[in-house]
Amino acid sequence: MPSQIDTNGNVFNPENGETSNSGCALLTSRLPRSVDVFGFVLSPGQFALVQVLATLMLGMNGSIVLLFAIGAYSLFQKFTGGGGSASSTARSKKPAWKAGGNIKGVKDLPKDPKGG
Repeated sequence: MPSQIDTNGNVFNPENGETSNSGCALLTSRLPRSVDVFGFVLSPGQFALVQVLATLMLGMNGSIVLLFAIGAYSLFQKFTGGGGSASSTARSKKPAWKAGGNIKGVKDLPKDPKGG
């Protein structure tokens, strides 16, 4: 009987009951599920694509600078407690007029003062 793959991604041999970890399962268990790139949450595959495109467009030095900037951004977000969602301004204690209020269109904007 051929080997099978269990729910954890491990190769399982039903004849002798041995389980072996595949290299892919070991690698994916160590990768983060998402990468925060300047506020955009990317999967590891998307981040790899961004890195390849950055290397093609900016060269190796530009790619290294981009990685350094992403690392600095991540550390800044970690130490300042940032990294909230886009709706964090709605939960803040700012007055409604500073957090966006109920402006849904151009008609909701304040009128220009007449005179001059």
